[in-house]
Formats: sequence, C-alpha cells, structure tokens
Amino acid sequence: LYYNAQGSNTASFDVSATSSDAQSGIQKLTFPTVSGMSGGGDDSSSPYSTTYTWDTTTTATGTQTVTATNGAGATATSTFTVTKDTTAPTGQTVDLAGGPWYTTASVPLTTSSSDGESGVATTQVQRDSATLSAGSCGTFSGSWSTVTLSSGADSTVASGNCYRYRLKISDNVGNQATSSSSADATVDTTAPIAPSLTATE
Repeated sequence: LYYNAQGSNTASFDVSATSSDAQSGIQKLTFPTVSGMSGGGDDSSSPYSTTYTWDTTTTATGTQTVTATNGAGATATSTFTVTKDTTAPTGQTVDLAGGPWYTTASVPLTTSSSDGESGVATTQVQRDSATLSAGSCGTFSGSWSTVTLSSGADSTVASGNCYRYRLKISDNVGNQATSSSSADATVDTTAPIAPSLTATE
C-alpha cells in the first residue's frame, strides 16, 4: 500500500484478513501498530479487520505483520507492506513523430512515462497553439488544453496553425509531473496558389 503524506493529505485504509483452525479455533487476529498511524490491535471476531489512518506526519515504510492465534496459543503470520510515496513520476516525454511539417490534419506523437513507486494512474496530453504565417509560428498562447489522441495522433488540429505538446501524468497517490514541451508541429493542408506564368520573346 502506497500513501502520499505531504501537504494537507490525510486518509484511511482498511486491512482485512481471514484465518481458521479446525481444532481449537481462532482466538484472535492481531493487526500491527504502524508508526505514525492510528489503528491496529486485536480482533477476536470474524470478519477480522482494522482501519489505519495516516496524516502528513506519518513516515512509516516497510513490512507489517498480522498474527493469527488459535485457542491453544499457537500462531501463524502474514504480512503487508506500506510505502510512503511523495515522489512525482519521472521519465515522461512527448515527441513529434515525423514532422515538423504536416500536410494532413493529424499530428502523430510518441509518449512515454514511468513511476517506480505507486505507478502511473493517469496520462494527459496537453496542447498549446499559435498561428502559422509565412512559414513561421507566431506567439504561443501559453494556455494548455487537454487533447485526446486517436491511434496515437492529435486529429483535432487545423491547417494554418502551429502546435506544441506536453505530457502531464499523475501516479496512484496523486503526485503529478509535467514533461517539457515538444518541438513545434506546423500544419498546412492547403496547396499553394497555382503559379502565374508570363511568356516573353
């Protein structure tokens, strides 16, 4: 179990367990005391469970042991692990595939992201735009909007515009990171005006 103890974060999680003993029966299940969390202790009736609550002061990381005790005093154990995860994801990139000139209203992209702790939960491709004029991009607005890719491409682009992209990702406990922006994609789906010819003798 991963938890994000920073800022104003606080939350609870439940740990439940089952055990049986065909001879003397189960006397109790003992849930561990986890440093910096409330919860844990003995539970003598099925279903066996406890609720742990953590806050921003909690630092516990590691293996926690649940102990089953039968009527004769013999015990057996199982474990779960808690891990504090306050680290943003890393390795997120978004790049143009081909380009930078695109002659159809579609900009293919390659993306990657990773998280070595709780794992990547959500990935958002975001886009900024500028006007394309005489082969050059104007000033980008600085306003990033989320786009949905279709088969790995942004098919909501329009001719006569420049686009740059970035990737925003969140891990499973809410840590967020944003990639640096891609190179600028330029979209021009309009053929040039037919040449005007003059013949001279």
